[in-house]
Amino acid sequence: MNDEITTANIQMPNQNTVNIRTLAKKEELAKRIKKPLAEVAEMCSEIWPDQQGIDQLLQHEIGAIPDCSLLYAWNVDGNVISCMILPDRVDESWMGKDLNNRPFLSKHLPYMGIMLSSVYRSDYDGRECITALQAVNRDNELLGFIAADFSVNDLLHDSSLPVSVPQWNQYRGDPAIRGTLFLQERYTSQL
Repeated sequence: MNDEITTANIQMPNQNTVNIRTLAKKEELAKRIKKPLAEVAEMCSEIWPDQQGIDQLLQHEIGAIPDCSLLYAWNVDGNVISCMILPDRVDESWMGKDLNNRPFLSKHLPYMGIMLSSVYRSDYDGRECITALQAVNRDNELLGFIAADFSVNDLLHDSSLPVSVPQWNQYRGDPAIRGTLFLQERYTSQL
């Protein structure tokens, strides 16, 4: 009897489990990238809106942001003002592109600090991703944003982002209550 393998012991990941893991990974990601992304934004504020300077800075700093697959800057009008910086190359093709229809712009933007988008399919490379937005400010004036894209597939398989998925546990109740539970009866109210 103990040698039998039952399918009840095999847990297949369902959509809810994936969603919980994604949310947990997002929380861990936010903690991990908050400081390096803020530092990049601070450095960019000193040279904003110098496109070549921003490109060089982003190219130099992309490695400082863990798991970042794409890094770029855009202004308060929603236009890309830098090249798309990837870990292994620079792509100029999106320079000046209007990002106002992007999913992360439909929510409130972080006028200070960082914000992570919901999961969406990237127009740039077609992968499901999460975008972290970091506000770039100088003298209390919002200049624009640094956007860092993270592949959801890479995040879900990244073992350096620890995540504890909550498990459902059933605990036994008080025997005095449990013993009388099925002795209860319904009575019709006089009302």
